[in-house]
Amino acid sequence: MWCPQEYYSWNRVLTYLFDQSGQIISLLAVGGEPPLGRDGERRLIHTAEYYLTSRGLANNYKEAELVIGVLTSIVMVNFIEEFPPLLAGINGAILSADDVIFAHKDQLDCCRLDWPLKDQAEFMGFFKYAELGGFDTNALFDRFAFIDGYTGRIVLKNGAGIFLRNGLGLDDIEVKSVTEAVRSLSGFSVCWSSFPEAQELRDFLSCIEVNEAFTKVLDYEFGPPSERLADDRKNIRQKRVGRPPKKDKAAQVYWTCFPEGHAAQGKSWKEALASVNENLTVPVSAITLKRAVGPVQ
Repeated sequence: MWCPQEYYSWNRVLTYLFDQSGQIISLLAVGGEPPLGRDGERRLIHTAEYYLTSRGLANNYKEAELVIGVLTSIVMVNFIEEFPPLLAGINGAILSADDVIFAHKDQLDCCRLDWPLKDQAEFMGFFKYAELGGFDTNALFDRFAFIDGYTGRIVLKNGAGIFLRNGLGLDDIEVKSVTEAVRSLSGFSVCWSSFPEAQELRDFLSCIEVNEAFTKVLDYEFGPPSERLADDRKNIRQKRVGRPPKKDKAAQVYWTCFPEGHAAQGKSWKEALASVNENLTVPVSAITLKRAVGPVQ
């Protein structure tokens, strides 16, 4: 809930992305642009929850808020990948950290995105749990593995080891190393030293531009993407949504080097990492590579 002066706090960024996600969802619900008012002007006069429920895209306001929360979480996960945050200590220390510190337990960066969200297999569990009364938007934000969803502070949560071992495929030594690092960083706040300008933000949001409906909404609300991205829209849509360039490239190189996995060539993870980094402009860590390729036999 705090950050160094002139920095952008977790709450500030998350709130902004939540508001923008609500605007995007409102426009998706009404067909891409606001309806005409009596004065001939186009404007949204209701909340996203209203548009979702009134058009049958959510059963009630609570479910509608969760729809917004799911999109916000996807955008936030991608935002963290595209604009890596820093960690600020109360004593004034500013640190950078490996991306495993900012991981989401549901690995939303590996999920496909489509519309409507509640009909997607990847997200149906969220809505089922919400119906049972044990899940809401705040719970979704708190599923960042080591980030308190409300305060943005680093915390060591229950089940961290299980997530690192079963979710990210880390070995026991790596799990211990990450756990100790998180424990030492406990209390640090997630923050950003800057925030993207309008065109940079629009280009970033191309990560959720998966069909013409999203394109229409994003172009209406934020303007067109830069010329570079406009020419590459087809490729963007063909990529797995949430897959940032760094991990995508690492996975591509890995599978080129090891079509059947590195173990099939008698290589260790350390040796595989060395081979991958030899072919990357920007090297990645072992944890990042494991997150990129997923479980490998």
